[in-house]
Amino acid sequence: MLRHPQLNADPTSTFRPNGITEWRANPLTKLFGDSLFFDRGDAHATVRRVIAARFTPPALAKLTPMIEEVVARRLAVVTTSLESDGQVDIVGAYARPVPIEVACAMLDLPLSDAPRLSQLLLAGQFGAATFDSTPEQLEALGDVGRELTEYLGDRLSDARPDSVLGEIATAGANGQISNDQARALSFVLLAAGFETTSNLIANAVHLVLSHRLDVGSVAIDGLINETLRYELKLPKALYRI
Repeated sequence: MLRHPQLNADPTSTFRPNGITEWRANPLTKLFGDSLFFDRGDAHATVRRVIAARFTPPALAKLTPMIEEVVARRLAVVTTSLESDGQVDIVGAYARPVPIEVACAMLDLPLSDAPRLSQLLLAGQFGAATFDSTPEQLEALGDVGRELTEYLGDRLSDARPDSVLGEIATAGANGQISNDQARALSFVLLAAGFETTSNLIANAVHLVLSHRLDVGSVAIDGLINETLRYELKLPKALYRI
């Protein structure tokens, strides 16, 4: 859909219905407007090419040990809370920390930055990803975009050359993409899986508990697909594409 030539590829016309006449003036909408979400054709391919090799099946398979380590660490928090208090906030203890900690590890960001990044992304998703905010709401969230822009700029400037951010920084330095595109691409990689993954985890746990499902008898892939179908009310033909 993002690549389809008949769909909108202009951030100006995207934000205009919400009364936002200059998306570049707000650091939050600028991060979205400069991203490959709005690029088409060769421009889109150029930005994608910077990090494409990092997202092939073999490359992603190498992330499995890291993801398992994050999951195990977060499950330990859940278990400790259940044993000591008899209850746990599954969103705060697991659903939100897992995707942001995986993203930090993938991008070679300090794990200690994960809680603050989680807060910023939650605010930023509300402010711009839905493209539903009023100018007043976005103005109030300008500091969120500014902090994310400055943070990602700093991390790009001192990234290890062999890291994902290092490759993005190199592409910016050699003119393959602009510095604005480099920051926006880093933002997309950090944010794209955060809200969707945390919501999927939380919704899946809710469905399991509310329907008293025996998870041991449920295939995990089936549980994930059913959560997507049930919660999003998507036709099977669509969510399997």
